[in-house]
Amino acid sequence: MGLGYINKFYLTNIYGGDSEVLLSAWKPIKKEDGNYYWPPNTPIGGDLWVNNCIGLEEGKTVSVKIVRSKVETGVWLCCSNGDFLNEQWIYNHKHKEGDPIKNDNDFGIHVNTDIEMVNGDEPIPVSFEVIS
Repeated sequence: MGLGYINKFYLTNIYGGDSEVLLSAWKPIKKEDGNYYWPPNTPIGGDLWVNNCIGLEEGKTVSVKIVRSKVETGVWLCCSNGDFLNEQWIYNHKHKEGDPIKNDNDFGIHVNTDIEMVNGDEPIPVSFEVIS
């Protein structure tokens, strides 16, 4: 996987309930002890806790695609210029103003989606579409 943007994701409902699920660029491994683990050689930075906006059941892991949402889901897609022009980033909160990449306390995932955006666009609410 390495550095760079991510375009393949998994959602995993680890703790149950409807609050948060793990969005990750890797498929979590559930072992016999009931806990989830990173696969071997997984780089840091390809995961983020997000709202369970698709109602994923506890213990489920699904492959997903990031899609535009017509309602606010608590998951946001932003676009800014970093090392490259018009980079997309996904966050679990809405940015109020400014370039999200310049905020060192802000954590998101560098993503690649089919959603067209350019630097300076307002954050877009997104959701997830399960890929079969």
